[in-house]
Amino acid sequence: MATFTPEDQALLDELNYRKSFVAWQEREAARQARLAGLAALTSIFTAATVTPFATVSSSQSEALASSDPEVSAMLSNIATVMGYTGQAIVSLLEQLSTAEPAPITPSEAARAAAPEPEQAPAE
Repeated sequence: MATFTPEDQALLDELNYRKSFVAWQEREAARQARLAGLAALTSIFTAATVTPFATVSSSQSEALASSDPEVSAMLSNIATVMGYTGQAIVSLLEQLSTAEPAPITPSEAARAAAPEPEQAPAE
């Protein structure tokens, strides 16, 4: 098995960082493009709009079950769609709104892994 010199290891770390950074940039661009494509939905599909819509549709469906079964069935469908699919869209939009952290450079990783220097007690 070949051993790396410290310079070889530093070069390998730098190349791995560059590779992971380019991959991160591609994922970030895809996330932003998908979010931009769904921009029209961001004001409609929020927890504040979807949850009450599903709740009211469900309760009205139950209230109208005996007096107007046709409207009750329609409201039940709306409650199901908004309760499940609407919430799924809300979750997706929330997920897309949060960027993945960028990879850290090898020097940042080394600093993060290094133990903190001990400090002399204050007198």
